Amino acid sequence: MRTWPVGRSDATSRATVSASSAASSLSTPSTPALSPVASPVAGDALQSGASRGRILLCLVTLYLVWGSTYLAIRWVLQGGMTPFLASGTRFLLAGALLFGAMWLKGSPVPTARQWGSSAVVGLLLLGVGNGGLVFAQQWVPSGVAALVVGSLPMWSALFGGLFGQWPGKLERWGLAVGFGGIVLLNLGGE
Repeated sequence: MRTWPVGRSDATSRATVSASSAASSLSTPSTPALSPVASPVAGDALQSGASRGRILLCLVTLYLVWGSTYLAIRWVLQGGMTPFLASGTRFLLAGALLFGAMWLKGSPVPTARQWGSSAVVGLLLLGVGNGGLVFAQQWVPSGVAALVVGSLPMWSALFGGLFGQWPGKLERWGLAVGFGGIVLLNLGGE
């Protein structure tokens, strides 16, 4: 398997070996020993605080980026860029940033098969999914586009149910609250 530049592959190989050994130890059935619950130490509290901070940062980033996506698409289209050029540029920039981040992290280089699978998914997403949305936003307000995309989990749950996998009680509540929030945000719009 090809890897990233020399010096980066060693850390990746060690991480892969330790992850696979951890996974194999999880799959081995064993009886857990009864032991008293250990009291948290200061390092754990700091790490928990850092994790909480990262989660909050991720959520704020998600809300700002996802929430502004449809408005940004509207502005780009009003600026005269064609829908598929706008989507393609967005995907190219995002892919380059992710590829660069993984390269710096030392992850293994994707195989030819992985590149091929990614190309198929990318073409479908760009040509049908996101591309169709950007194409439609030439005539549809950005709030309506966000509402339609926000309804996708409801459609996924419906189709999953039709194939015998209905969402559980908490999942149904989550779907209702999430969809209600999207509708609430779009009240009073066009």
